[in-house]
Amino acid sequence: QTNTSSSSSSNNNKNNESSSSSSSKKKKSKIILNKNEEKLIKKKSEILWIRRAAENGCATSQYNLGIFYSNPDHGVPVNHFEAHKWYQLAAENGNEKAQCNLALQLLSGTGCIKNTKRAIFWFKKAASA
Repeated sequence: QTNTSSSSSSNNNKNNESSSSSSSKKKKSKIILNKNEEKLIKKKSEILWIRRAAENGCATSQYNLGIFYSNPDHGVPVNHFEAHKWYQLAAENGNEKAQCNLALQLLSGTGCIKNTKRAIFWFKKAASA
């Protein structure tokens, strides 16, 4: 009887092992996205990398974030104050396009307090570059 019970307990162990290994081998379900969802995820990833570069002082990335926050077509909510911040940083780092956009914001008061003197300063700075 001892031999029979030990062999049956070993069979039970084998059954438990095979059932646990088969459950771990189940295929993970794949999420299917439509083209718009794929584009949105890709865009968010791009924005994340651009933001990291901008935070590390890359003037082109700072300018690009200003564009993203100024225009609803770039996957982030329009925020002219945030755009102004990034244009300001990019302009101070020598980006001529950002200098022009910053000057336009200062001239119109979009995302900042209207300041014609500062606008003229940035227009001149961009023109002399």
